[in-house]
Amino acid sequence: MLNWLIVMTIALATQANATEYLVIFGEIKRQPNGTVSIASTNRIPLRSRETGFEFGVYIEGTTDSGFSGYVEYSLPAPAGGISGSLYATDKHNRVIRNPFTSRSNKWLGNIFFHQGDPVGEWLVDVYIDDSRVFHQKFHVFQELVP
Repeated sequence: MLNWLIVMTIALATQANATEYLVIFGEIKRQPNGTVSIASTNRIPLRSRETGFEFGVYIEGTTDSGFSGYVEYSLPAPAGGISGSLYATDKHNRVIRNPFTSRSNKWLGNIFFHQGDPVGEWLVDVYIDDSRVFHQKFHVFQELVP
């Protein structure tokens, strides 16, 4: 009984010391003064890169140490294009990944739409040290032109 109690105490202490992460997914807005903000949302308009629109993930750890992992986007149909540090993990370009490494406790990863990217329900998952720390469904929609 005492051995079990010691093992449980060690397990709880290890979990309590684990780094936690604040993750925000949404629209990224860059201000003229250089500041960047991210507005949390689960609806993203299908706007091209030329409009200046970008969206993505902000991650902040509870410790001052860095971290690494990847953001994975699952699409309802094949991507129209992939660029930057993104790459497809399947032959149909329906799952795209953005690896990252941060030397601080913060990281911001952006993504742009390409011609032919699909509308519909997408998923975003964030993995740090091979553990999923965030999962969200979001809807990409075509804006109506007035």
